Amino acid sequence: RWGEAEIRQSEQQLAQLSAEQQQQLAQEGEQIARGLAQCLHLPADAAEVQLWAVRQHQWLQQYGPCPLQRLIMLGDLYVSDTRFKAYYDRFGPGTAVLLRDALHWYVASYKVS
Repeated sequence: RWGEAEIRQSEQQLAQLSAEQQQQLAQEGEQIARGLAQCLHLPADAAEVQLWAVRQHQWLQQYGPCPLQRLIMLGDLYVSDTRFKAYYDRFGPGTAVLLRDALHWYVASYKVS
């Protein structure tokens, strides 16, 4: 979906990290998902949810550039791809949808700012 060059760049950046750094990156991703799962009672535009959307964007950028349009596409993928949906929803049913909606809101408000 992203193009061969973007995938290779992301894989190269990840390969340059030590095993410990890769583990920390994975743990950070889980921490974001857990944090979002604690916000399932809130709307996507709630300040706390938006803080997690910002962290998700920052986290993704550690794998390579993540322009806003890619962030929207990833948010959609988190819901449409059963593997991503299962990953996020294991922290709480609806986490994938909240993340998608939060990322959409984040991008929309980012463009306005």
